[in-house]
Amino acid sequence: MKLSLKYRRFEKILALITFLLAVFAALLGEPYTVSEQREEIFTPREMNGMKIEYLRTYQVAEWIMEKREDFIIIDVRTLIEFNTYHIPSAQHITYLNNTSEMISPDQIIILYAKNTESTIESWLKLKQRGFENIYLMQGGINSWAKDILFPDLLDHAIFQEVVS
Repeated sequence: MKLSLKYRRFEKILALITFLLAVFAALLGEPYTVSEQREEIFTPREMNGMKIEYLRTYQVAEWIMEKREDFIIIDVRTLIEFNTYHIPSAQHITYLNNTSEMISPDQIIILYAKNTESTIESWLKLKQRGFENIYLMQGGINSWAKDILFPDLLDHAIFQEVVS
């Protein structure tokens, strides 16, 4: 009997600590503001004197919905990640070995991975092979999930422009 009372008191203390930690975490919020996150993602870059060009996730989604045929989306993540989820119509090419068979020189190539940084190596390999119209999807599959699959309208740049 005494043991169960001590156990219940211990449970209540743990529940109180858990509640206080949850409130504290909610008050703190994310460690970075939205503007800091976006600035990090959308910063234009150059590599070996070549300018890396980006497409926003909503542009890629519009092209897919329009059923444009002048582009190819390449997922450079692992096969397991690709099979778990990928952007509709994306092709999986891990090491970009057979790209000349799959991609015509006049096609627009859109690369994505987990985030923008993961695609830069693939971008450089394609540039070295002579492909010109190569874009990175800003933020990769993470931004696709955030902006297209589960958009937060109050945080979305397009919504902000419409409201302003």
